[in-house]
Amino acid sequence: MERVTGSGWALTHRRWAVLHDIEQELTSAVEAGLPVRLPWRDDYADLFGQRAALVAMLRYHWRLAEEAQLDPDLPERTFDDVRHRLGRRFAGVQRLLAQIDASDSEVAKRLPVAV
Repeated sequence: MERVTGSGWALTHRRWAVLHDIEQELTSAVEAGLPVRLPWRDDYADLFGQRAALVAMLRYHWRLAEEAQLDPDLPERTFDDVRHRLGRRFAGVQRLLAQIDASDSEVAKRLPVAV
């Protein structure tokens, strides 16, 4: 991954692209029956700073998708379909966040790191 410096659109775009990649990686792990691990690469530090910030961004990414797409005014069947699709798409992120929420302290630093 090439280093993204500065701020603005390029940095924001790169962060969101990485979040989508991580989302897919985590969901693939769930679908394959593999353990879910917080992905971390040295260049992520340029984008997120620390693992805890990456975890916070993954949580924000999940909540934003949920809030944006789960409109309570949707017909019940459509709402259920959207909720199901979001659940499949974010299965890995949800599992990772559940592991973090179940832990006692500084999970983002202590989670197994994918190599």
